Amino acid sequence: MTSVRSDEGFAGAAGGPTAVISTRDRSYVALDSYGYRFAILASRSDRRANDLLTALDRTPILPPGCVAIPLSEAEHRIWIRDQSGTAAKGASFDLFIDDVPWCWGLPVHRLLAQFECSLRVRVAMESPKFIFLHAGVVGWNNKAIIIPGPSGAGKSTLVRSLVQSGATYYSDEFAVVDSKGQVHPFTKPLTLHARNANYKRHYPAPGTPRQSDDPQPIPAGLIAFVRFVPGSSLNVRPITRGAGVLHLLEHLFTERASSQTVLSTLRSLAENARVISGTRAEGQAFSKYLLEDIDCELK
Repeated sequence: MTSVRSDEGFAGAAGGPTAVISTRDRSYVALDSYGYRFAILASRSDRRANDLLTALDRTPILPPGCVAIPLSEAEHRIWIRDQSGTAAKGASFDLFIDDVPWCWGLPVHRLLAQFECSLRVRVAMESPKFIFLHAGVVGWNNKAIIIPGPSGAGKSTLVRSLVQSGATYYSDEFAVVDSKGQVHPFTKPLTLHARNANYKRHYPAPGTPRQSDDPQPIPAGLIAFVRFVPGSSLNVRPITRGAGVLHLLEHLFTERASSQTVLSTLRSLAENARVISGTRAEGQAFSKYLLEDIDCELK
């Protein structure tokens, strides 16, 4: 699949650049994203790695929700090391996390793509404060519409359609849920998936409305387990909240939380939500159905 990322849509993932700090022997930026605390470092003697660290800090590829923290509070350390020697062209880099090789010998464009995806996954899997579900999320009338599904299931296309219809963008990748069942934004740039490509590239995705500020946490109003079937008509039915919680477990990304914490959080999430399951039609028609459905529930 090809990743098609909007550069005219949402705010940078890290909420803007943070200052790279330099000491006698190293440069670094230390960040907290949803409780996952990490630092990205480069040796001061490694000029190319330092240049890459500065560029990395000023791109929207860092995880959403990043805030600067002291280096002493970072639980994980990611080192960038130049492996291209004295070559004037074709620079390549290695990444180490907690002294374990993460990826190596990658040119800049591949390293940045790997870094962006892998770091978001680490935040989702290891956040100590939140439960992460693989799902698209929008807000509508102060309620979250959650659309669980694996990569390539059409979440991003449906989320974009909902946003174009006036919904508030929360995420096209993760539903971030706190212990009270409130849904928080994970506003990475919205990504569309195109088929029949030999390699990954980023393209502008026109037609995505701008959204400058992260929205506030909100409760779930609708959880939709819907599968897109080309050429099909809309066929959904309500299911119990208990069944919804069991289905949500299939989309759980978090590994750090206990089973008791996960179940308690998911029950709180589904407590006052309508839960539906079935197959859906094209995005625009289904978007209208979802927004009308949640409006009826709120009346």
